[in-house]
Amino acid sequence: AFVKQDGTIVVVGDHRQMPPIVAHDWEQEERRSVVAEQPFLSLFEYLMQNGFPRVSLDQSFRLHESIATFLQDNIYVRDGIHFFSKRKDLLTRVPSTDAFVDVVMNPEYPIVVIEHGETGSHQYNEAEMRMVEPLIRCALSMRLDGADGIGVVVPHRAQRALLRQFFPELATSNAIDTVERFQ
Repeated sequence: AFVKQDGTIVVVGDHRQMPPIVAHDWEQEERRSVVAEQPFLSLFEYLMQNGFPRVSLDQSFRLHESIATFLQDNIYVRDGIHFFSKRKDLLTRVPSTDAFVDVVMNPEYPIVVIEHGETGSHQYNEAEMRMVEPLIRCALSMRLDGADGIGVVVPHRAQRALLRQFFPELATSNAIDTVERFQ
């Protein structure tokens, strides 16, 4: 709206990441319809849908190559983007603590999926707290910190608040936060 007639706007985004969170009472809205206005779209997605030109960046400088390959094979392939990373560095093997931590922190596996069957939690999850606590302690023992090496992503603010109580050294650097804030 504030660009001159011959001006240029550069919009940077990733339409494959989490969509914006829109809090609005559309049931009471009289002037617009959700279908027409599409408030769930980001500006980036809106411009894409309307045929604006785009340039796709394809290299990550943060992710390990196996994580980039996973994203390429499961996400960015839909857009014809050959997403990759050249990073190969791994964590050093930590001294054995217990079987769970040993498996999850094994540097040979940069991607580890942990599943659990707890389904009753809504704002915070005690089972996840018990699982993540020894992993964070292990990472801290490796001299990783919130500014350089640890990021704990949680689904809800209540989970963030509890973890920040347990790990004040990570709370001060905002290394424990919600998906929206990290993104």
